[in-house]
Amino acid sequence: MKWSTVRGLVVATSFGLIACGQTATEEPLAEVAQPLTAPTQVNSFALLASGRVRLGDRATFSGGNIGVLPGTGDSVTVGSAAHVGIGSSTIGQRIVLKDRAVVGDLFATTVVPGANASYASLSAYATPPALPSIATFSAGTAPLTVNTPTTLAPGNFGQVTVNSTLTLSGGTYQFQNLTLSTNAVLQASAASVVRVAGKISGASANFVRIGPTGTQTAANLRLIVAGANDTNGGVTLGTDARLTALVVSRASVTVGDRFNGKGAIAASNFTGGNDATFALQTGFECTADSACDDGQSCTTDSCVDAKCVHSALPEGAMCSDDGDSCTADSCASGSCIHTPNGTCPALAPIPPRKMPTPPSGLGCFWYTLNGWESIPCTPVQEVI
Repeated sequence: MKWSTVRGLVVATSFGLIACGQTATEEPLAEVAQPLTAPTQVNSFALLASGRVRLGDRATFSGGNIGVLPGTGDSVTVGSAAHVGIGSSTIGQRIVLKDRAVVGDLFATTVVPGANASYASLSAYATPPALPSIATFSAGTAPLTVNTPTTLAPGNFGQVTVNSTLTLSGGTYQFQNLTLSTNAVLQASAASVVRVAGKISGASANFVRIGPTGTQTAANLRLIVAGANDTNGGVTLGTDARLTALVVSRASVTVGDRFNGKGAIAASNFTGGNDATFALQTGFECTADSACDDGQSCTTDSCVDAKCVHSALPEGAMCSDDGDSCTADSCASGSCIHTPNGTCPALAPIPPRKMPTPPSGLGCFWYTLNGWESIPCTPVQEVI
């Protein structure tokens, strides 16, 4: 193996394809003709990680970008014969491609390709968006075990165990922990947010189903998992799991073989099993409050559960000055209005005046306050 440099990028070359159908050699790689610009919009990312991303053999990830924040070790590992980010970007300081892996545009400092691995292009590493923040919340204490199909109204609960089908009727749910057994179903009949103070456990369960009902998109089920480490937090799903949701986890997300998912996932680490598929759907709306400014001085803008929320200020709160000393500037129903403050006299309205028909006959006329007046005709009559 030989280390070669491409415009400051380090590539560990080995036998096989390393880029765009070129066969690896022991010679230095050609210089990149036109480096690309890394994507920065958070809603374009299917996977975001602060630590690493590992995708299994024959995995297929499509429709969105993959980004890993700066760190040490292998940022992204793509399994054998996997197809990842075709037409999209994969961002990581060190990217390892197993044999026959096919990926799209890479933004990396180091690429380690296996035999017959290929990628569309290689540009310098650029830091992807930060992970969406998780606000502080308090779960309940009362446990809930679902053994028969159950519809649940919003509320706070302790340990929630699902052995059957749990339907969320819409709103915000706060659990201490969520455990899913084999064939368990967690579904949302209307837009729902599930905040879990600890972890979502389903590692030993197969055929778990998580998602909104009907034609709703992944944005209508948000899973916010606040546990700080892989012991007390994170998400684990067994084989043949199905997930349609936007997931934000402080700890790792691990899914088993033949996982099938839609939405977006942000976690400290992501590990996908063999033959897993995942496609971006909707994506995260924001990562921090600063991304949610709506330009209205009468709203408080915040990023909550990876979604922008614009809360109206109290009625009558001061808002942007319109520069008119005769108006008071205040908030009403989230909008800034400017009403007369009574310090300036009202101007009497000017009654409309109708211009009479000009005199008939030849000649030139000028309309003044005294009416139509005859004036000399000249070749050019300039009106000032």
